[in-house]
Parts: sequence; structure tokens; C-alpha cells
Amino acid sequence: MTFIPGVEGSLGPILAVFLAAALLSLGLTPLVRALALRHDIVDLPTARRVNLAPVPRAGGLAVAAAFLLVAGGFVVLNEASGWVARPADLESGDLVALLVGGAAAAAIGAIDDVYDLRARWQLTGQLVLAILTIAMGIGIAFVNNPFGTGVIRFNAVFSIGFTVFWVVGMINSINWIDGLDGLSSGIALIAAATLGLISLTTQIGQPLIAVLCFGLAGALAGFLRWNFHPATIFLGTSGVQFVGFSLAILSIL
Repeated sequence: MTFIPGVEGSLGPILAVFLAAALLSLGLTPLVRALALRHDIVDLPTARRVNLAPVPRAGGLAVAAAFLLVAGGFVVLNEASGWVARPADLESGDLVALLVGGAAAAAIGAIDDVYDLRARWQLTGQLVLAILTIAMGIGIAFVNNPFGTGVIRFNAVFSIGFTVFWVVGMINSINWIDGLDGLSSGIALIAAATLGLISLTTQIGQPLIAVLCFGLAGALAGFLRWNFHPATIFLGTSGVQFVGFSLAILSIL
């Protein structure tokens, strides 16, 4: 793994964003927990649950708020200061799509946390998020050729279908592992940090995306303090959808 020249210049912003998101998430999670308890937004013990007592859900709202505030603030300040270079092919609209889409993902998930929607309505919400992503200009237009050099380009129809599959699939992959205390948030943290490291390699060369990835990792790290066994709060659908959506979009950008 070879890192981009001058990678050390990105380490300060990465550390600052990681710590800021972690501390904000660490402080917000107990507030979200208290709010969930007050409004009875809890996972009750059932045969399908591992918890033996009611546990508040919707912890993903703390993760989402921490990431969106820190990442959004950094993007705005970075545009003026130029701490981390933004590649020419990464447009401001792409970053807006990440932040606006992430907020929408958390909001749609929060509706399920409160009202416990049927699976078909959850899937409908995920499809809406995927379509919103495409409408804001985010899509998978090509992939690296795994069998040789160059890239494999997709036509418009396949690109749209593949993007929808990727976004919905990523959200559900987080949902399927959200069964044990700290499991989904821990794996998502590792995934975000790994994606951040890959973004710093010469093959990718996306230091700004690396900063945002570590911002997501920091938000998850702060939440994990309260989500480790025995968990005092769960990610909930708000967290599953926000984390899955954010990982999907960051990997595309």
C-alpha cells in the first residue's frame, strides 16, 4: 500500500475530525437515550431479541448528528482554508448529496424507530434514498477491470440499477449484522477507517474523502462507548440507515 505524496498534511485534519466527531457522539448519545426512554422508543425483549430488558433505540441519531455537524463544518471551513485538497472530479454537489442524503436516511430510519414500520415500508424508504442519491448526481458509472487494466464503463440504465442495488444492499448489510451489542457499529467503524486509509493511497488519491471517512469512524467510536455489552442503547433503524447510506456514498465518491 503506497500513500499519496504529502499524506502527512492530511493527518492533522483527520485526527481533529475523528476526535471532534467522537467527543460529540459520546456526549449526544446519553441525551438521545434519555429522549428515547421518555417517549418509550425501546426494543422490548422477544424471542428474536438478545436483550433481556427494554433497551432504547434510535442511537443512530447521535451518530448522524455528530458526523453531519463535524463533517459539514469541516467541508465549509476547508473550502475557505484549503487544508485538504479537493480533487477536481469531486464536486461540491457530491458533498452536499452525502450530507443531505445522510440526514434524510437518519430521518427516515427514525420514523421506523418510533412507529416500528413493516418491512415493505422500510424497503420503500431505502429505495427513496437510493433514487434521491441518483437525482443528486451520485452514481456508479464504472468500476476497475478486475481481469486487466483500465475500467469497465456502464450504460445509464445499468448504472442506475447498480447504484440502487449498492445503496440498498449496503444499508441491509448493516441491518443484518445489527444483532449483538457493538457488532454492527464496531464493524462499520472498521469499514469506515479502512475506506479512509484506502482513500489516502496513490491508487485512489482522495484525502478529503479520507477525512470524512474518519469523521464517520469517530462518530461510531463515541457511540460504541454506550453500545458495548451490556448495551444501554441500540443504533436503531435510524443508525442502520444512516451508517449504511454513508458508507455506500463514501465508497462511490
